[in-house]
Parts: sequence; C-alpha cells; structure tokens
Amino acid sequence: MPLLLLSVILSMLLGGVIWLVIGSRLPPGSAEKFPVLNNIAYYALMAFLPIFLAIFYTF
Repeated sequence: MPLLLLSVILSMLLGGVIWLVIGSRLPPGSAEKFPVLNNIAYYALMAFLPIFLAIFYTF
C-alpha cells in the first residue's frame, strides 16, 4: 500500500513537472487543446505505470 501511495504522489508531481516543460499539447494535432488540469492529469496517468514499476522492482 505505501508503494502505491508513493507512486501516486510521485506521478502527480511528475505530471506537473512534465506539464511545466512540455505544456498543453494534448490532444496532438488538434487546434483546440484540453484544459490545463486535464493535461496534468493525463501526464500523471502516463507517468504512473513507469514510476510504479520502477518503485516495485527497486524495493
């Protein structure tokens, strides 16, 4: 449970950092982009699995 909680928190933080670096580019190829919170949520969801697997296999 603590590993899951840690990976969720880290993915939310990394989602915010990714948004700061990349910006609001979702969905790609569309003139109208998603709102900021949706972009951060999608970036966090994309970062969750790699972070969870890295933490799971490390500890």
